[in-house]
Amino acid sequence: MAETLLNNEWNFVHEITLKVHTHDDVDQMRKEFLTLLQTLIRFDYASFYLEEEGKPARPVGVGLSREELEFYIRELEPIDPFRPLWSLLSDPKHSAIRVSDYVLNREIEETEYYQRTWKPKNIQYSLFTGLGYEGRPLGSLSLYRTGQGEEFSDKEILILNLLKSHLNLWLWKQRKPQILNQEFSPSLYALKKAYAVTDRELEVIDLWSKGLTDSEICQEISISKNTLKKHISNIFSKLSINNRVELLKRLKKPQG
Repeated sequence: MAETLLNNEWNFVHEITLKVHTHDDVDQMRKEFLTLLQTLIRFDYASFYLEEEGKPARPVGVGLSREELEFYIRELEPIDPFRPLWSLLSDPKHSAIRVSDYVLNREIEETEYYQRTWKPKNIQYSLFTGLGYEGRPLGSLSLYRTGQGEEFSDKEILILNLLKSHLNLWLWKQRKPQILNQEFSPSLYALKKAYAVTDRELEVIDLWSKGLTDSEICQEISISKNTLKKHISNIFSKLSINNRVELLKRLKKPQG
């Protein structure tokens, strides 16, 4: 792909990636991401789904109501002709695609999915990518334009690919505590049960107990220093402790 970005476009890309990595809430991050993305890629509609237990879940979007997004999960996902691409495109190395590069418009128009989704909104163009990390599908992002617009350009695919790598990493960092829960030590599990410590707080405690510095923890789980301070404050409050030394002692003490 020979397209290159202008300086102001690179600045917007950097601004968006910074916003992504300083968020600690998956829904708020995706909403702000879509809003900022419109400074670089024009679209009329967008959907951003997470992948949970092999199904799309927790949608956010632009130009689409929550009811429409949820209706897709209930009724339209089984007949979505592009759904098989999710697992393929969740490979971090795989480029985002224009649907028209894979399927002819007349073939799309013959599907029930098109008649129930694209046609009522006059959608003609779609830019789509799956999201994933280390072989685990994490979600999907779709951008749509109506017939009044133009096909998505090679430059817009380049922009989405640049941002996709950051989304993959951020979503994986958010999901990692859940996936790796079973690898936590019994003492951490006991701590969670006894003091209602959240999974994210548990991960902070785990990394602390392994000797990581605050800066290393922020880098490891992609959070800001201010967010880490909030987690630490919550941990200290729940455990009624004042410093890391007391925390390590608590980990060695059997929990009742």
